[in-house]
Amino acid sequence: MIDNAALRAAVKVERRRRLRSAFLVSIMLSAMLSPAGYAMATLSGWRGASRIAVAGMTAVLGVLAPFGAIRLVRWVSSGTVLAFLNPGGSGRSTRVHSHAEALAATGKLDDAANAFEALRVTHGDDVASLRAEAELFAGSGNDPQRASELFQRIRRVKEATLQDERYATHRLIDLYVGPLNDKGRVMVELRRMADRFPDTVDGRSALAELRRRRDAETAKREMNS
Repeated sequence: MIDNAALRAAVKVERRRRLRSAFLVSIMLSAMLSPAGYAMATLSGWRGASRIAVAGMTAVLGVLAPFGAIRLVRWVSSGTVLAFLNPGGSGRSTRVHSHAEALAATGKLDDAANAFEALRVTHGDDVASLRAEAELFAGSGNDPQRASELFQRIRRVKEATLQDERYATHRLIDLYVGPLNDKGRVMVELRRMADRFPDTVDGRSALAELRRRRDAETAKREMNS
């Protein structure tokens, strides 16, 4: 089982490492671009201390521009723009979720499931509604099999992002390790996580756990033989 606390700590360490690396790279690139900035400032007619200041600003802007472009591309490729263009979608989902959760709180789980399904019949499969219903049945609903089916559906939604897929896979691993106690499916989901996200903390942790389980199974067979 993946240790979620350790995983979160590892993610924080990795983020700090990347931040330090980005800072060092920025300094190096600024130093490399300074001569070009100095030349541009000279050609523009700047002299003395002003020329040095302009050269420094030009170098810094030359470094920040690519980073800004990368962030912009990430923002555009996320759901932020779609949410802006279609502001009514999340509102409808939120209202249905609240209604369904209220039904579940009174023990009307079938009615809650029907409320979620009615939303998807009208608007198609939606990651947000599937996620809310899956968490409902994984928690207080106490129907882990239903929850696992919903988490699997999340990964089949056309608009699902890689983050949605990774979240769903994490939760499936939790269910197969815990209440469903399905060792075979655990191995399948760990392999999926390792294959789909090989250069992430999640992927590396899944691969390490997969190898640990295989080694343990091999050692067990050898002892029994």
